[in-house]
Amino acid sequence: MSMKEYNKTFPGVIDELITEGIFYAQGQRADVSIYWDTGSQTTCISKRLAEKLDLKYTGQKVPVASIDKDGKFGDIVIGNLSLGDNAINIHGVQFCVLDAKKLGADILIGIDIIALSTFHLKYIREYNATLFHFEFDPSIMG
Repeated sequence: MSMKEYNKTFPGVIDELITEGIFYAQGQRADVSIYWDTGSQTTCISKRLAEKLDLKYTGQKVPVASIDKDGKFGDIVIGNLSLGDNAINIHGVQFCVLDAKKLGADILIGIDIIALSTFHLKYIREYNATLFHFEFDPSIMG
């Protein structure tokens, strides 16, 4: 087991957890903003980014319970995600294509990925900072 870590410190208390990363799929690459959502079952890519990169759907659909698509089905694209200067590479992720006006990020990481990791978010009062820690074993994704 080869665990990889990604750590980020935010000033003050944060309302949303948004980080940066790199998305790779079908010969395309994009720097992306990532919204971490423990209330979403499924990891998603914005429809805007999927169209910009001209990504081809797999033909499969997945039920979506996230930001504004509860009870609906979304198309799937397969891609890879890198976090923290390639410290963590997550390969073969099924991304639901999400046309979410409320998202405000390119990628939404749902509990399907978060549950496979060690995930900590902690406010440290004496430093007035929020610490985010994500630890992941890339080998579990194949």
